[in-house]
Amino acid sequence: MLVVVSGCLGAGVQADGVRDEFVHQNTSSYVYDGETSYSLNAPGGPTRTTTIDFRAVVNRTARSLRANISSVTEGAGRSAVSGTTTYLVNRTVYTRSVREGDTTGWTAFGTDAEVENTWSARDELRLYEHLLRNASVEHNRTEAVRGTDANRIDVELGDRRAELLAGKFRDGVGFFEEGETETFRTTVWITDDGRLLRAETRAGMVLRNRTTATGRTDLNVDLTFSDTFRYGDVPTVEVPQKALNATRVR
Repeated sequence: MLVVVSGCLGAGVQADGVRDEFVHQNTSSYVYDGETSYSLNAPGGPTRTTTIDFRAVVNRTARSLRANISSVTEGAGRSAVSGTTTYLVNRTVYTRSVREGDTTGWTAFGTDAEVENTWSARDELRLYEHLLRNASVEHNRTEAVRGTDANRIDVELGDRRAELLAGKFRDGVGFFEEGETETFRTTVWITDDGRLLRAETRAGMVLRNRTTATGRTDLNVDLTFSDTFRYGDVPTVEVPQKALNATRVR
């Protein structure tokens, strides 16, 4: 929940200084909750909406994490549900997936590439540290996020918008690469001591001349990324016994 703080809080605050405090902070662990939502609509056709919920516990000191991802796609009288649970502990990745009610068993991976790819994809703070490092920022006002005062910063990513899409969609970013951006607004809420509490992006795009069930047409896309971060009392990452018993693939 956001509450606007009245008075002169935030007056004279330099957005660059707030951003730099975040980029150079030394966060050891955090809990991350995120929602990615996008809808596709062809003129005169149905709208298909996909909502992806993320929840992760990340311990940067121990380089361990637990991540749960669930996805629901609805539209044209159809609904599809999928999800993935992933652990990274002691340089081993444990994962299992659920698709249309079918659950796979646990699989373990131990290659350096798999470990690094998983860590890079799930350490969400790392994505924002990278994006904000050279972005254009402007202080908007001070607001309370979950009872904590934070600087609301408007962010202009410019050419780095594609990097945000790549970081959010990973392998699925190709679908949006050729889209024409009509609107793209990113806002972050950062405390004076450099803690990112919330980040939100809203974007509108047009995908030209795409193949649909009724032929080739333009698709309108609305995108929303909403992320929150908590620090302090972070749960310990413990791998369940069934995952520990998984056969290592490689």
